[in-house]
Amino acid sequence: MRFLYYLVFALFFCSFWACDAPLSLSIAEAKQRAQKEFRLKDTLGIGIKQVMQDSQHHWLVAYNKVHKLSAIYLFRAENAREHSHHISLKHKQKAKITELHFEDVTYDGNLELLVYLHYDFDLSYQGKELVIFRYPFDTLRQEEIFSFPLQQQWEHVDSFDQKYGLPLHERRIDYLVTPEFFEGNILLRGTIEGRQNHLLEFSWDKGIEEFKKVLDEDVHEEEEEAHKGGILGKIKGAKRLFEVVAHEEGCKAYIIEDLAGHVIKMPKNIHDALLCSPITSLSNDGHYLLYMDHPHNQFRLYDFNADKQEVILPQLSTLEGLSTVIWRKKNGRLSCLFVAVNFEEYSQKTALYFCEEQKEGPWRIQVFDLPIYYECNHEGECAPLKDYHFKLGPRKNFLYRRSKNDDWQLFPLEQN
Repeated sequence: MRFLYYLVFALFFCSFWACDAPLSLSIAEAKQRAQKEFRLKDTLGIGIKQVMQDSQHHWLVAYNKVHKLSAIYLFRAENAREHSHHISLKHKQKAKITELHFEDVTYDGNLELLVYLHYDFDLSYQGKELVIFRYPFDTLRQEEIFSFPLQQQWEHVDSFDQKYGLPLHERRIDYLVTPEFFEGNILLRGTIEGRQNHLLEFSWDKGIEEFKKVLDEDVHEEEEEAHKGGILGKIKGAKRLFEVVAHEEGCKAYIIEDLAGHVIKMPKNIHDALLCSPITSLSNDGHYLLYMDHPHNQFRLYDFNADKQEVILPQLSTLEGLSTVIWRKKNGRLSCLFVAVNFEEYSQKTALYFCEEQKEGPWRIQVFDLPIYYECNHEGECAPLKDYHFKLGPRKNFLYRRSKNDDWQLFPLEQN
């Protein structure tokens, strides 16, 4: 009797525990639940995205793949009894969701939800939009923090062909944008408000917790060779350097792209430094980037392959101008040089900076006071022109002019 008593008690306990134990949710079940929420005839119009919030929380994210008022439902995969989390997009027009991504775009350690909407009205209008939600897994805290049109394209019949009477379509593109994300920044490039080759950059402000616009400029390729017949935006080791007009007065801002037109991700301190860098240059093989960290008045070198930064010149004084950088590789050793203009601290008002790669250890830096001719523009920036006022000669010799029409002077770098 006692054995039967314990057996009945055990069966009762196990059945009671099983009723309360959480059940896992399958993808098919998540689709069926979302189908009811969307009031669709079948599950063909439902998309499912699986995401791991952390090691303990597995989510099934359902969204509409068909054109309707968009919404997103998040189901806990490890607990079928838990109600879904709902993210509404009712404030948007009818659209279909083409992509969902979870990324830490604010660079704060938490995943944000990136929603790509497609507004499809056949030939008359095609539109796409990016919408970003913060705290998507928390129904109380979730909020929309960013949205931007990625495509706005109108098309209509403008006239008819006189010979066959066929309609001739007129197309207008206001937006055709490619987004990129890196370390709390959103880069938007393309046709924006009808302006081609336009660049917008937004940076996450942790203080006010929103994306602030930091760049809004047309893009043009940086003139690495300003002399006559020079080449614009020369490809260097599958990289290209572009200059964009900086927001801060007196600054030059740069971005670096690969051959596919994608912005190359670099450490955040370098990205920020390039927003205001008086001198910025890629080595001919694209291995190194020479730039100026303006807040610290330092020249720095970045090794793309090793992902390593090196201070070339610490505590650089105030300058009136800097020349173009010349790179050269000889006997397997890379070197670069440039001329700086400083009226107060240089005895000759100009100085030659020569930087040379070493087999081991940091680069070797030499500074030579030389009376090199320079010209000043209307903004007061002064610098000598490469190939007109200075250049590299054969056998590691530096050639320069003392005056505009002076003969070339030779300065041997090998002996110094």
